[in-house]
Formats: sequence, structure tokens, C-alpha cells
Amino acid sequence: MKKVMFLLGFILMFFLVSCGGNTGNTGDTGNTGDTGNTGDTGNTGDTGNTGDSGENGACTDLSIIEPVAEYENYFALNVVAQINPFGSSDQMKEADYKKFNIKISDQPDTELADSSIYASLNQSGEMIHIIAEGDMGDNELRHNTSILAVLPISELKKMKSDNVSTVDMAPFVNLFKIFELPDNILKTCMTGISDVSPEGSEFLGFGKMEVCLEENENFTSGEFIKVGFNVKMIADPQEVANVMGTGDPEGMCNCFNIETEEEVDCP
Repeated sequence: MKKVMFLLGFILMFFLVSCGGNTGNTGDTGNTGDTGNTGDTGNTGDTGNTGDSGENGACTDLSIIEPVAEYENYFALNVVAQINPFGSSDQMKEADYKKFNIKISDQPDTELADSSIYASLNQSGEMIHIIAEGDMGDNELRHNTSILAVLPISELKKMKSDNVSTVDMAPFVNLFKIFELPDNILKTCMTGISDVSPEGSEFLGFGKMEVCLEENENFTSGEFIKVGFNVKMIADPQEVANVMGTGDPEGMCNCFNIETEEEVDCP
């Protein structure tokens, strides 16, 4: 459990260091037309059904997480989760309800087995981070994959004031692969991001989203976020590095010492 919590903090730190919290670097999105591989939507199974399909999951339309034929890669999630305060890793409350569908090229397992999903405020309190962790089966680490979706609270409040619950956009999503190296080194590499739109609101991803807003007042800790989204993903590490401006997939990796929780140079 301690390692899981460290992973959560590690992923958030990686996100802050790598992106500075700025998801606006969306200009280089020329590769959004490559949707030719429309036939491969084989991962249509109900991979994320954790059993509780009662009223907690009934707010958003579950069809929103069904595979989209023209998306070569995607991450779709329907979740009900209490919003945790920033920095509360030791007492993080998991989602009350989760159901998801995911397809990522070249991944041996896209069921995100043994998954844990959390919602948490970021440090400034301006964003809600939804963090999914689990096993995609390509190394022995129990949680070798982490997915971070970013929900700007200003946009959620605007949706509520406009009485809009469904939009043809999706949160900005980051896909991380996690590796345990010798000498207690944990390596995390950003290997996937939302296929982002240069226009629109702060919900930058191509996709669709529905949010249940009736019970939210300020979107602060203690409230529940109820959201379903389906986002088109870029899942080639080189392409991710190009979009993020580094040009080097290894430049999208960070390493930390598990014992000291300090960042170290990657071996």
C-alpha cells in the first residue's frame, strides 16, 4: 500500500515537473487525421466493471465508454469518486464506482487489472486529477501503468452555470509506464497523451464527456466528482515526445529512489 501511495505522489510530481501543470502545449497536433485503422476495436469487453452498477454509476450514460470505431487508441472511464485534498496520499479514498474501457497499441494487456482509481485536487486547487493505476502486463510491477486525467474546475463551474452536462471534448489525459529498476529506483515514462485540439475550452482532448453536476457546489475536497469520458489517445512514445516538444522519448522519463523518495538520474 505504501508503494501505491508513493506511486501516486510520484506520478503527480512527474506531471508537475514535466508539464509544469500547463496542458496548453497543444499546437503540434497535426497527427490527428491518422484514424485509418478503424477496424481494430477488439477490446470491447467489459474490462472495468467492478461490480457496483447501482445508483452511483447511473448518473452518466455508460454508452460513453463504448469503443469508438475511428479511435485507434483510447481511454474511456465512468467514475464516481470523492475528491481528495491535495497531499493526502496516506488517506486517499478510492472511487466508489469505476467502469472503463481502454485500447493502447502494442500493450499486451489493456484490462488495467488490479486497478485503483482516485480523484484529488492539485496543489493550486484549480484542477481535479483523476488517477487510475493498474497492471497492463508488460513488467512484473503490480502497478506498472498510471493514467492521469485533468479536469479544470473553472470549466466544470462554467458547465454548471450554463446547465450543460455533455460536451464534445474530453479531459487532457497522460499515460505513464512504470518500471522498477535495481537499487530501489522507480522509473516512470510518459508514453501516451490525449490527441489534443488546438481550439475549444480547457478540456483539450478529442473525445466526449458527460458530467453530473447537480450535487457539486465548489468542486472542493469532500464533494464527489461523477464523470464519464472517452478520449482519443496518442500512444506512440516518439510521437508523444514530438508533441510535448522534447523529441526524445527518454526525455519523457523520470526516476526516483523508492526509499528516499528523491529524484535521481535515470540509469
